[in-house]
Amino acid sequence: MGRLSSIPATACLETYGTLPGMPDRTGEDARDEALFRDVNETFVDEPADPGDRQLVYCECPDSACVEEIALTVIEYEAVRGNPRRFIIRPGHVQPEIETVVARHDGYWVVEKQGRAGSIAEATDPRS
Repeated sequence: MGRLSSIPATACLETYGTLPGMPDRTGEDARDEALFRDVNETFVDEPADPGDRQLVYCECPDSACVEEIALTVIEYEAVRGNPRRFIIRPGHVQPEIETVVARHDGYWVVEKQGRAGSIAEATDPRS
């Protein structure tokens, strides 16, 4: 395990699907959420009117979930300002790894805690 600890978090995720000492499911959940965040990052662009709504995918850990969420670029950017935060459909929260920090009409914002939060930071496409 000592050798794994010296490997960057992103390499651990790519190679082993988890970080050292982390339960496998937490690593998978965090990786799935990071994947949806990456997909959303490629689709959200600056509209002519920042108040225009755009569709993004739910960033919950369920890899089968492809539910869409409509929000403005301003709302989206507010969430992306914190690498531990994700946009999910109401009720898609996993309380063992995240906390709901905001409830909006049609979507919630969750913040990853503990090791899941570390994975979220390590895999942030904006860092």
